[in-house]
Amino acid sequence: MSEKCIFYGTAKPGGEAAVTAMGFAAACDAYRVDHRSELYRTGSPKNTSGGVMVIRLPHTSVSLSLRLAEAIISECRARSFSAVRLESARKNAESAAVLADLLAGSVPVYIRAGADAAAKSAVPVYCGAVTSGTFKGYVRSLCYKYGAPALDITAVCADAALPITRNGPAPLNDSGLKRLLLERGTAAFKSEPLMLNYATYVDGAEAHAVLFDDGRTIRMRMKAAAALGVSAVFVSEGALRLLRQSPAPPHGYSSRSYRAEP
Repeated sequence: MSEKCIFYGTAKPGGEAAVTAMGFAAACDAYRVDHRSELYRTGSPKNTSGGVMVIRLPHTSVSLSLRLAEAIISECRARSFSAVRLESARKNAESAAVLADLLAGSVPVYIRAGADAAAKSAVPVYCGAVTSGTFKGYVRSLCYKYGAPALDITAVCADAALPITRNGPAPLNDSGLKRLLLERGTAAFKSEPLMLNYATYVDGAEAHAVLFDDGRTIRMRMKAAAALGVSAVFVSEGALRLLRQSPAPPHGYSSRSYRAEP
């Protein structure tokens, strides 16, 4: 079990101060690697101490080198990043794994689940929501299999025909959700097992469930993940927006770190 979970808030260039003001360490989404294996930065990230350097790899296969790894390590040290997160398309997962291994020993690396299969030392990052079963059961299973993985918590907003199939729910935007709930006149409830809000309706002969987040459900999953042994949680921009709309209650836990329950 992880002794402490670190919470990272995703920030585009210029948005780091708003994220750190909420108590998160910033996951600075400001770096790219081009097809020539060159590292580029967008803007000049601030409030980066203790944060994560998010690096997006090209969609096509790229020849990686020690020179690129050295450039990344140098930028990490210059801006006091505590770790690196590599983002790649599924078809380029092997490149992410190779780069993760080149960085090993110099800086901790997070990598999307799937790409971690070929990487020897990266921390895998898994989806931070479920649409069936229980969220706690899902996290316990991940921690049992992988030790102390990381989670991506994004704002869920989706419509699904029941029973939910492998294809999963269809995404909704905020206006689509409001319109659907208003047109159907259905009440919303909170699912404790899923740690999501839900509403149900019938369209012809087909039953549907609408699943969506608010600040409370985002916090529920953050707190549960930390208590169950996850080492880090990445909170998306959409989820941060919901947290701002629903401020934490007094005497709440710290967003930056939360010690696991024994």
